[in-house]
Amino acid sequence: MRWMHVRFFAFAIDRITRSHPEGDRIPLALCRTERNREILVGVAPAALALGVKLGQTAAAGRAVASRLEVRPLDPRADEAALASLAASFFRFSPDLVLDPRPSARDRGAAGLFVEIGRTAARFGGEDAVMAAARELARRLGYRASVAVADRAGAARALTWSRPEELVRLEGAEAGARLRALPWPALEPSTRAAERLRLLGLTTLGELEALPRAGARARLDGELLERLDAVLGPGAETLERFRPAPRFRETVSGGRPSRRPARCSSPRSASSRPPPPGSRRGARPWSRRAWSSASPSADDDTSSSSDPRAPPLAPGSCGGSSSTASSA
Repeated sequence: MRWMHVRFFAFAIDRITRSHPEGDRIPLALCRTERNREILVGVAPAALALGVKLGQTAAAGRAVASRLEVRPLDPRADEAALASLAASFFRFSPDLVLDPRPSARDRGAAGLFVEIGRTAARFGGEDAVMAAARELARRLGYRASVAVADRAGAARALTWSRPEELVRLEGAEAGARLRALPWPALEPSTRAAERLRLLGLTTLGELEALPRAGARARLDGELLERLDAVLGPGAETLERFRPAPRFRETVSGGRPSRRPARCSSPRSASSRPPPPGSRRGARPWSRRAWSSASPSADDDTSSSSDPRAPPLAPGSCGGSSSTASSA
């Protein structure tokens, strides 16, 4: 298997600045509380240009740049944004995993794994896939570093050591290059990092050379599991990412027009032309009324009655009217 790791090393900062029209000019920094102190874990490029550095306290950052805007980390907003962003990377492979390591999120970073062993050929090779993934992240407003290796842990360690670069690791030299990486690539906890400094270790190879029983007693067991995930023989359990279903409902309506709408129903009786023989301006007749009032061949009074005459009133005598007419 070939795992591609995409690390958004300034994810929390980019999530805020990408939505602002002048995001590159905002001196912004993100902090988290550690031992009752606000430590800067994310610094925007505009704040870096003013002299603010990662790892400083918020008070020290404001002392360097008076216009520095400090905000706390928002893990929930970062997780929601990462899930939305990860859906765009399904174009490279259906096997996609969100980086489960919480230490990166505590520093305002994020990442995802994509298994491209079966799909890289469709994009022109692994180098083309890495370039396309970084370009996609750039167009969406995020800075990213991309690496490909046989192990997911190895790809993650490579993206930490080479920010904003494309690294592909394969062949016999893979082990030597991984052992030459500095141990901060494992992203250890604060306690484990302090002990590694006391031991005078610098690379993953030196950490691997320690006796395992003594290292497990002195160091964090989780750190050794991460080392095995990078160099072997251990493996990291990854859970495939499944995006939440989305439902969208739209209501379409007609475009408003200034012209009166035409009636598509049949014309009413009042709009029809009058029957033949009727006077212009007289009351319009419906076809049903006209057919009922039209003379019939079997009617005895057809020669004397006017078809346009109104019906007789109740109680009147039709015979006397007919006699008067004949007289």
